[in-house]
Amino acid sequence: MTEQNEFAEAVRALLAAHYENVTARNVVSDTELGFSQDVWNALGEMNVQGLVFAEQYGGLEASVEDLAAVLAEVGRVLAPEPLLDAVFLPGFLVERLGTEEQKERILSAVSTGELLLAVAHEEYGSRWPSIRVETKASGNTLTGVKFPVAAGPSADILVVSAKQEDGSLGLYLVDANAEGVSKVAYPTNDERRGAEITFNGAAAELLGTGADVEAALADMYIYAQILQSAETAGSLREGLKITVAYIKQREQFGKPLSVHQTLQHRASDLHVLNELTSNIVVHGVESLAKGEFDQRIASQVKLQLGRAGTQAAEQYVQMHGGIGITFEYPISHYLSRVVATTRTFGATEDHLRVLAESVTVD
Repeated sequence: MTEQNEFAEAVRALLAAHYENVTARNVVSDTELGFSQDVWNALGEMNVQGLVFAEQYGGLEASVEDLAAVLAEVGRVLAPEPLLDAVFLPGFLVERLGTEEQKERILSAVSTGELLLAVAHEEYGSRWPSIRVETKASGNTLTGVKFPVAAGPSADILVVSAKQEDGSLGLYLVDANAEGVSKVAYPTNDERRGAEITFNGAAAELLGTGADVEAALADMYIYAQILQSAETAGSLREGLKITVAYIKQREQFGKPLSVHQTLQHRASDLHVLNELTSNIVVHGVESLAKGEFDQRIASQVKLQLGRAGTQAAEQYVQMHGGIGITFEYPISHYLSRVVATTRTFGATEDHLRVLAESVTVD
């Protein structure tokens, strides 16, 4: 077994021990925090939060393939811990743009799990890829509203985009509990947490020098689109496993549902969809591992997830019959999560539009 797989297997064992069934996960998801502090701390002890950060900041400096393998395990059990939103995406921006002092101060605490971050970039009335920023920076203070902010309720520090006085875009570090910062938290359809965050003259610290912000944000979205798809691929794989197990044990007229050729063929088709989806996700992850941030590749991955992933998750529910849509049974949660991720960091139609616009005709 490779070192990458060994680490992912250790994460799988940890998550499976806490989320061995849908009831255990539902109990955690219903709390105000929305995830387990015990699981978060245990992940920190394994240095999962520091997986891809440099060793000088307390990280493991592992590859993006390692991170994708871990996120697939998160998706497999639908673990609600916000690793991507509270650690790896804002951490990507801090490591990319921050001063040495900022990286040492922030990433060292993030790597141990003691500090949670969130990216506050999107605003009302805009959507990827054309995100309009109206939040304004005046000196060292920010004024504006950000929505939605994934993992915003649990964040200690926010990485906030704002228009600077010269009209350029800047990124700022803001204490999420400081005066002038107010949050309205809400649960999402897939049992995660988001927030609307208002800044009213909130004290802010410029991240880095204020340069190269738009390029860093564009690359962060590519990073997010591919890595979240790796998580979703893990969910789809587990969803198929649950569905096949169900039709093998569920009996109708004294025989298991799996004896019916129609369901056998449907399960085979779903396996093919899973393999196609996994392969294109692997292609996306490999591009990131090479240091490539190619929006066309990321949009191809998201388009496949949006089409095949949603189709597969809907079929899982349908093959369960009426029980498939109940809150007490796991497969409905897989559908909710898959649908949510296909609408995050650009919806399917947004990525189709991006790909269509990239086509050139000689």
